[in-house]
Amino acid sequence: MRTKYNLLVLVIFFIFLSSCGKDDKKYEEFFETYGEIFIVREFTDDKLEANKKIDSILKSKNLSEPQFRELTFEFIKDREGFFKRLEKLRDSIRSKRDSL
Repeated sequence: MRTKYNLLVLVIFFIFLSSCGKDDKKYEEFFETYGEIFIVREFTDDKLEANKKIDSILKSKNLSEPQFRELTFEFIKDREGFFKRLEKLRDSIRSKRDSL
């Protein structure tokens, strides 16, 4: 399971890295982090365990939950671009999950 998780994160990271129209590194890192968090939520049934994993992800990125939320609000100002990319990310993860 761990290998599948790592493979998914890697694949999704490269998909969005290559398909991004913005050069903003912070924007890229945000969606990479969001993708990792979304994968945890999709693959972890135990909410307490998922929360621990999410905290670990944020910590590894030197982010707190409030900082991540603040980034979300910053990027959401470009509503159309943000939600389009967010939906693309979610669809990609769900597609990978369904194929496993």
